[in-house]
Amino acid sequence: MSKKRYPAERNVILAAFFCALALSPAGAQNPGSMALTGQVTSQEEGPMEGVLVSAKAARTNITITVVSDEKGRYSFPRARLKPGQYALIVKAAGYEIASPRAVAGVPSRTAQLDPDQHTAPMSVPAGVAANRTTPLDLKLMKAPDLASQLSKADWLISFPGSLEQKRLAMGCGDCHSLERVAKSKYDAAAFLDVIKRMRTYTNGSGPSRPIKRVEVNDGVGSGPREPERPEAAQELAQYLSTLNLSSVSHWKYPLWTLPRPRGEATRVVYTEYDLPRPETQPHDAVPDSDGMVWYSDFSSLYLGMLNPRTGEVKEWRIPEVKPGVTPAGSLSLSFDKEGNVWVGSLFQGAIYRFDKKTETFNSWSAPREYNNSQVRTSMVAPQNSHVDGKVWFSNNLANKRIHRLDLATGQIETFDPYGESRREHSVYCIASDPMNNLIFCDYVGSGIGEINAKTGKISRYPTPSPGAWPRRGSLDSQGRFWFGESAVNRIGMFDTKTKEFLEWRMVNPWTDPYDAMLDRNGDVWTGGMVTDRVIRLTPSTEIQFTTALGKRVEYLLPRPTQIRRVFVDSSATPVAFWAGSNLGASIVKLEPLE
Repeated sequence: MSKKRYPAERNVILAAFFCALALSPAGAQNPGSMALTGQVTSQEEGPMEGVLVSAKAARTNITITVVSDEKGRYSFPRARLKPGQYALIVKAAGYEIASPRAVAGVPSRTAQLDPDQHTAPMSVPAGVAANRTTPLDLKLMKAPDLASQLSKADWLISFPGSLEQKRLAMGCGDCHSLERVAKSKYDAAAFLDVIKRMRTYTNGSGPSRPIKRVEVNDGVGSGPREPERPEAAQELAQYLSTLNLSSVSHWKYPLWTLPRPRGEATRVVYTEYDLPRPETQPHDAVPDSDGMVWYSDFSSLYLGMLNPRTGEVKEWRIPEVKPGVTPAGSLSLSFDKEGNVWVGSLFQGAIYRFDKKTETFNSWSAPREYNNSQVRTSMVAPQNSHVDGKVWFSNNLANKRIHRLDLATGQIETFDPYGESRREHSVYCIASDPMNNLIFCDYVGSGIGEINAKTGKISRYPTPSPGAWPRRGSLDSQGRFWFGESAVNRIGMFDTKTKEFLEWRMVNPWTDPYDAMLDRNGDVWTGGMVTDRVIRLTPSTEIQFTTALGKRVEYLLPRPTQIRRVFVDSSATPVAFWAGSNLGASIVKLEPLE
């Protein structure tokens, strides 16, 4: 890791967020290389930095987004916009376009998972010619309804209450917006009924498509999710009733928004690809060696492939091994050395291999004694199966086991990393090293574990921060495992050689990092599930306040996304960040302009 030292890290407060984004100003662009350019201004601010400007053409599923610089200038590179008619929309909390006009043939880009939260965005038409730069200045005005523009993080910052109370409320935003909570009129008793009903739905649910959990009668689980403490649901119901309109006609607290991007965070281009099914929740989105981006669907049994060059999307229905019995959906996606796609299937209790040449699936189910109604084969690690012919996969709900499939014989071994203490632990992310040894995350018990492929020895190491909730991660070429620690708002690194940890605190207190990945430049990337911001960390090993230091750049995404799995393509120049939008039924690509 870099030995360069950076200024001491400030306390995690909102003021520090401004400091983290206040980097060097953007460099000048060559006007001749631009297809469309202009200045964003408002009466209140004059030239506006950090406004996201998105361009979408008729009859296409591709949207290009750029960000205005410190002078309010935005510019679309000619290579990104073909000649034609585009609709331009902006994202700047508290503002909207002053003189919007409808653009024929261009559908509005709204959140799919919570369709009644967002109104159609205001747009203006823009014509792009083949051989000249189109000038178009954008005038913004104050938005009459700020609440409809608030992100999940904005609501949490605005809500009164303790950190513990807000963390309870944060979970309500996993499936829908927190605006729904704030605008509701339920009292505490009514909210308690709502919470009990919500706990019967899977994590892949949404307002337009609720999916029931499996009822449990086999003694291995508790059925619909119950709070960790019996009184937690009552406490949450009481707290939510103080935030909404149950006893008042308007909120008694001010609405706050995170600052817009500044400096280096404005030098970026986003490409977003809308997927054909509006209910799609692309959980993992990973490019293959040919540049095609494959994705799993958290709410349905589909495997999809996006061609980023054309925007074309192709999908295959994953065969159910338990048809009509369990909630459908898939989670992890990865490739073996031959390029086959492997997917974990959640409650189907199976893992799948998709042969790209024949376009056919093979499936292997968890052993019968662990293939009950609480089975959840979410994670699969085939990357190094060529070493010994074996594929690791997890069973990570109530069973909390790890399985290993022998591809030659079809036999499956089972490893029990926790024994009788498994109630206090879990198995979440898994990854294999070049010798096909396994590294896994203990989400509930807050630790990293290893299984030796040859001896079967299991080792466990607690994270430096108790209650960290390590979720997803990836190994780098030096044997270091980088992972998100969502509960303590940090990125962690576990060195598999020295067995030592380092942690880096996020600046924004509501980032909620789910995953982390190192790029070829030594930068670590993660995504904020709550903030919808992509964080690029240049790590330092200097230690202060139990965490390591480093420079952080935070890129704001064009629309609500709820970033989970992240992938950084280090073969691209510059590197490219990919993620699926669980809230927008799309795949997002971020390219920093370096």
